[in-house]
Amino acid sequence: MRAARLCRMEQSRFRRASLSYRPTARPGARAPHSWVQWHGQRISTIDTYDGGFILLTGPDNAGWVRAADRVRAELAVPIRVLGLGTDLSPAGELIADLLKRYGLEPSGAVLIPARRIRRLPLGQPRPATSTRRWEARSHHIPGPD
Repeated sequence: MRAARLCRMEQSRFRRASLSYRPTARPGARAPHSWVQWHGQRISTIDTYDGGFILLTGPDNAGWVRAADRVRAELAVPIRVLGLGTDLSPAGELIADLLKRYGLEPSGAVLIPARRIRRLPLGQPRPATSTRRWEARSHHIPGPD
């Protein structure tokens, strides 16, 4: 009897959660879905997540690309940089809406390890950035300064 009641409570909580889902790029949340054009094909942003680190950036991403190159070289961390509006073009929406869904400014970035969001500070990384500060920790991703 108690187990049946607990089961009904869980089902009710699941229904409420699924009805109230709002895509978000908050740290720890599943990365939101968006339709984009990539290499001439319409795909979901979810399809770009290959289990490694994805650094999803705004269109002004030159500093992030350089920083990711250093992370790959110094730490041997597989990290792929994809620019919204450059590598991934919005399909059926404005670039501003796509950036907003991910909480990004044009020069911002979010780190997506295993489809979960990790927030990085706004703006480009500074040239003197120590890549050791980019080491991914489950509780915190340090900023590039």
